[in-house]
Amino acid sequence: MEQKKLLNYISVTSVLAILVSIYLTYLHYSKSLGHFCNFGENFSCDLVNKSIYSLFPPKIGIPVAILGLMFFTIILVLSRTIYKNLENEKHTIKYLFILSIFSLLFAGYLFSIELFVIKSFCIFCIILDVLIIINLILTYKLRYRN
Repeated sequence: MEQKKLLNYISVTSVLAILVSIYLTYLHYSKSLGHFCNFGENFSCDLVNKSIYSLFPPKIGIPVAILGLMFFTIILVLSRTIYKNLENEKHTIKYLFILSIFSLLFAGYLFSIELFVIKSFCIFCIILDVLIIINLILTYKLRYRN
């Protein structure tokens, strides 16, 4: 029963992250400023979300917000797949955990870009970082449960 509870929490964090990623995608393509999350030079979603680093690889790649949207959709689908068939999903749980580690590493890369290069933070990006950390903790508990 604990497994199903963890999977539900993973699903909730994924849905929240999908919603945030949708908003960040909207901001990325919007011509107007996102006044809702701009609090000056040090906290500006527009500055971060419209910089050359908002694409991966920088300058020429896919918007990071879209990558987040795709990633969390995959996490949501995997968590629901595992939920339906807990007994036969050990490999899928392993992949879910590995993807969560990868997302934390990528979030660390993006956070360091905000901190050291752009020198401004996106509030919604920080919310995503927190959701990624929560997701990693949940997948760790799911993977290494007793």
